[in-house]
Amino acid sequence: MTAAFVALALLALPAAASAATLPKPARDCTKDGRIDGKYSKAELRKGVKALSTKAKRQKECKTRLNRALKRGGDGRLSSSSRSTKTILRDCANDGWLDRRYPVSALRTALKKLPTELEEYSDCGSYLRAEIKARTKKPKRD
Repeated sequence: MTAAFVALALLALPAAASAATLPKPARDCTKDGRIDGKYSKAELRKGVKALSTKAKRQKECKTRLNRALKRGGDGRLSSSSRSTKTILRDCANDGWLDRRYPVSALRTALKKLPTELEEYSDCGSYLRAEIKARTKKPKRD
């Protein structure tokens, strides 16, 4: 019985080791199929190069990382919801937005932010930062 356990552990070792050598964005995506963080373009490019297109999960992640690369490092899925309640619930849930909402909807949510949420969470500052980052004018040379 112990020999079988050791053999299984040795077979699982290369798979775990190869997953650990993936760049952080690729590991983030292959973990649960989502890109939860914001990454630099260089990190995303490394992640795209490291993923193979043979495994279905890695192929999907490669597509998602390319999409995030086009958006400047933001891998969150778009949301067509303009509901203030949905945006505030998303922010209050874990302190940041899991989806990419329209800027006009973010402004409305910020205006209607309840006092309790403003005082006991970072949603107000996070919404302001998100609006500022998405409406920032590009520098002209």
